[in-house]
Amino acid sequence: MSAARSSGSRELAAAGVAIRRGGRRGRRPAAHDRAIRFYRRGLSLKEVGERVHLSARQVATILERYGVARRPARAALFVFDMTKANRKRFAVRLRSLRMRRGFTQDELCTRASIRQVTLSALENGQTAPTRRTAMNLARACR
Repeated sequence: MSAARSSGSRELAAAGVAIRRGGRRGRRPAAHDRAIRFYRRGLSLKEVGERVHLSARQVATILERYGVARRPARAALFVFDMTKANRKRFAVRLRSLRMRRGFTQDELCTRASIRQVTLSALENGQTAPTRRTAMNLARACR
């Protein structure tokens, strides 16, 4: 039977008829698109699930299926999608703010409760700040 099927497939291919073999068919369901969109906007798995009427586990499965990067459990502590250009922009603004306030790096580190290595990396645009670090720096520069 498989020989008949494959010879039929060859005949159709020779006639110029496109043959689909396996793989995904059509678009992903609209509920999956909504779940991915809500998650990328910063909602938690539970919040996304409530909006699209799924459990948090089902939302996690959808994100995994479509290769969406998951946030750490304490997502509020990390700034996501900070591109190299945004890191550089943040670095320039941080350094200028520190200098306007008249702080040395050591003084700002003490006030913000961060390490000098961390501040140096932030001011050089090498790393993105965690939200906690950004909040500490903002409080220290008031």
